[in-house]
Amino acid sequence: MMVKNVTNEVGAVHRVPMMVVGVGYRVRRESAKVLTFDVGLSHLVRYRRPEGVDAKVDSTNTSFELVTSSSLANPKVVLGDVVHKICKLRPRSPYTGNGIVVVGKKYPALKSTKVAKK
Repeated sequence: MMVKNVTNEVGAVHRVPMMVVGVGYRVRRESAKVLTFDVGLSHLVRYRRPEGVDAKVDSTNTSFELVTSSSLANPKVVLGDVVHKICKLRPRSPYTGNGIVVVGKKYPALKSTKVAKK
């Protein structure tokens, strides 16, 4: 069973769609290996991607997709690590929802603290 899983992983391409949420938040592909994030900080954040991970940025500069190549030994592990590091650049705010998020992932909503008076 494990051998079958390992052979299925070889040559598989994994994709993770991500989005930058917030007014004025943008992502740009600066060069072949560098993504530049404008996420409300006083400076631009540049992230250098590892070998074997490619990024496709949408024309709106708010969504992008990370894609692994089949040459990696553990593509899911490498891609998960890259996604985690990118999400740490600007974590999602529980109040406004701004930040870098993975499309399709459910984030917990903040419960309202105000109670209606009767």
